[in-house]
Amino acid sequence: MNAAPLCRAFLFLVAGLTGASAAPAQPPAVPEPLLSGPLDAGTVARFVDFAADARVQARLGQAVADANPAVRAAAARIVHVTASTSALAAVADALSRETVVDAALEQTRALAALDGATHEQAIVTAWPRLGVEAWRVAAVHLAIRGRAAFGTIGALRAVESSPMALASVIRAARPDSDALGTLVETALADDDAVLLQAIVSVSTTTNTPIPMTRVTAMAAEDRPARMRQLAAEYVLRRQPANQPWTPEATAVLTSVTRVDGTGDQFHVVRELARRAIGQPPATDAAWMSLFDKPMPWTIVVSAAGAAALLTDSEVSRLRRVLPRFRIGGEEPTGSPNVLVQAMDSYPRGYVEAVLAATGCDLRRARTQGFGGGVGMLTLAMDGRATRLNMVDTGSIDLRCAEALRLLLTTHVAHPPTDVTLPHAIVVPFDADYIKCRDAQAFGPAAPTPDDSGRLQVPRKVRHREPTFPVAAARDRAGGVVTIAATIGTSGCLEDVRLVDTLDPRLDLAALRAVLDWRFEPARVDGRAVPMRTTVTVGFNVRRP
Repeated sequence: MNAAPLCRAFLFLVAGLTGASAAPAQPPAVPEPLLSGPLDAGTVARFVDFAADARVQARLGQAVADANPAVRAAAARIVHVTASTSALAAVADALSRETVVDAALEQTRALAALDGATHEQAIVTAWPRLGVEAWRVAAVHLAIRGRAAFGTIGALRAVESSPMALASVIRAARPDSDALGTLVETALADDDAVLLQAIVSVSTTTNTPIPMTRVTAMAAEDRPARMRQLAAEYVLRRQPANQPWTPEATAVLTSVTRVDGTGDQFHVVRELARRAIGQPPATDAAWMSLFDKPMPWTIVVSAAGAAALLTDSEVSRLRRVLPRFRIGGEEPTGSPNVLVQAMDSYPRGYVEAVLAATGCDLRRARTQGFGGGVGMLTLAMDGRATRLNMVDTGSIDLRCAEALRLLLTTHVAHPPTDVTLPHAIVVPFDADYIKCRDAQAFGPAAPTPDDSGRLQVPRKVRHREPTFPVAAARDRAGGVVTIAATIGTSGCLEDVRLVDTLDPRLDLAALRAVLDWRFEPARVDGRAVPMRTTVTVGFNVRRP
């Protein structure tokens, strides 16, 4: 659906509220409470309006080294969004001792964006202290620095063994085909099947091909069964429907049929490879039992080329264990003229601190549905907001409007993101949503489960129908809004964005509705994991 009028219509939603965040002619007077007394994250957030004042810079330096990690995180964010390069040495020093991921994320973002080459070693040496959460910090680093930081993946590999986390880090750098090929060479040189799995995942989910010469090297006769499996899996995923197999692809598929591997996923790949090169399909009980298990199919069978190798009865059995199974189906890919997203990226406790600092009372602010508002942001390459237009304050009072302005001014997009498009950010002022988001310890580029365990798919436990805007209903606007999101570990949606759009009034209504949905999260071997999903919200127009 066409989103061409979306930006224009958003700016029309609430007349008189639009205003750029241009600097005033005279520096504003700094309120005395900001210059004395104890520091908290909300107070630090207010520094954004007075960053040119030497006294505020001194206080910001104190906040960077504060004992409270929430204050350190807020301070590093203000250093970033105000480009306070004089504070970078203090930020690097704080990162050299940091053990709290939220603070490390903000410190890394500031260092990578403002002087990444100088501080790369400080960023990398922090990862071992962060343990299983190091990939979140690494993803921020690579998202900002891009392929210039690819050399740091080896350092991450020393502390990270999850293919899904490594894939998230690689994806954050937005690699092209040549970059993925170079990473394959690194993985082959180190005999690193885990890194190869991550590379194949990135290639197939971003539709970025790996040079076929590298794929052939993965399937060479002296390679382990796991590497041959990954090469065949890649070929199966990339094969267009109803197209003949190329000689190179046939050689890769033949290679995997000549080795013995372990695990259900291997047997699925090898069997599909056998069928592709003309061998008769297996029909034994062991093979058919795999159609009662979701996990072996979550990666391979979504490709049209692989699914075409299954019989009709096999596809029918598969649909019973994978209700969302679509042949060749990945996430819908719309081409909007503006990205519409829910608020993301704030450290835990930051939103509540800003509300408290401005005196915004959510119990009074929420008058109907979600209180809150919308801002239109223009972003720099590192995700900072360089221009802010207040679009819709959602009928909130002046104190909450000030909180909304501060949150939007200090918003930082989670890379990877398309900075060439304007971003409409929806900020819901709802205590339950804020609490749920904080519990998820949100990080960039949430991974999806790999094939290392048993998957329990997410299940919706709370639903809210959208409120059909009266004016849109009167105009007989209707249809379906498609939203891509991640179901987080505490059950609410994160990294939410519109994919296919309708009327902007319906887009906002749909977004506000799904933010109130709750899920039992996906689990692998009982452990909650984030999982990407696509949801649709329909608006049916009653005919006279």
